[in-house]
Amino acid sequence: AGPVGALSSAAVLALAASGRAIALEALRPAFGEDAQLREAIVSGLASATRRSYLADDAKQSWLEPVLLAASEHRSSDAAELAARWDPERACAHFRASGMLHASADPFVLSSTLAAFGGTDFLLPRADLLELWAHRPRGNDGFAPRACGRILGMLLRHGHSDDEGLMRESAKGRGEVADAAGWEWMRRMGLGDLESRVFDKSARDPSTLSPAERRHLALILLDGEIANGGFDQYFFNSNGDDWPHALALLDAFDPEGAAVLRKAIARFGEPPSQDREKRSDQLALLHERKDDVFGDLDQEWYRVGMSVYAVLAGHAEAHLSELRG
Repeated sequence: AGPVGALSSAAVLALAASGRAIALEALRPAFGEDAQLREAIVSGLASATRRSYLADDAKQSWLEPVLLAASEHRSSDAAELAARWDPERACAHFRASGMLHASADPFVLSSTLAAFGGTDFLLPRADLLELWAHRPRGNDGFAPRACGRILGMLLRHGHSDDEGLMRESAKGRGEVADAAGWEWMRRMGLGDLESRVFDKSARDPSTLSPAERRHLALILLDGEIANGGFDQYFFNSNGDDWPHALALLDAFDPEGAAVLRKAIARFGEPPSQDREKRSDQLALLHERKDDVFGDLDQEWYRVGMSVYAVLAGHAEAHLSELRG
């Protein structure tokens, strides 16, 4: 690596991020010899690309080394960078190296598919159907993530023959159901609904329609549970809207509604929709038991449907209202 090898990763990253031809040429020997510096160079090249500092000829010059880093060293960052530069060529390389084959390690398959996430590129539908037919099995590790990404890219083709697969996959929880729910929303023209509802609520919550308020309430419920459980949900102001989340779950996810009802029942009386009063109610619960909702936090993710699929079902039932 010559004198470059004596530089810190931070210095190498800064040189690569400059996008300057003389700096990039000096970094080239280190790219193939030092794993830590290689990752720093990839990060720097990605930064230069985002800031439009990297000339097209530099991208072409570095594409092959970056592709090799992706396939030989299993660098997901390199795979993402190559896919951003030249998705067609990246796809051909990933195919040839076995990274886009159903027999690939689920982590490799998942991260390779994810590399195209920031692009408009889609694998041919026939290839994705083949991957789906021979998708990795199991609920542990990266297999579910790989399956979700296969299905997500397949559904993005928008083929009418995949409508049944989308709806069937939306049943249950996990990455596959999430992917189906997201695509379902997109096909209804509501891919931006979440951001629109959040923006509208930030400006003036009173302007939310009933369906918008239920939609937002369920997103916030699930987010709070993921971050700190039911305890955090009921402690924070988002817990004010538990009746709206419950109404949506009652209609579209009875098993999820049952878990929320169990959490509500532990108060002995309905949780107040006033945060200060509800905090007092929580304090009384914790005087009797430290971990009030821990078992229900776990149950929330064992039963019911994907929140995104539930939201899609709710959106379909209130389509004109949510399209605004």
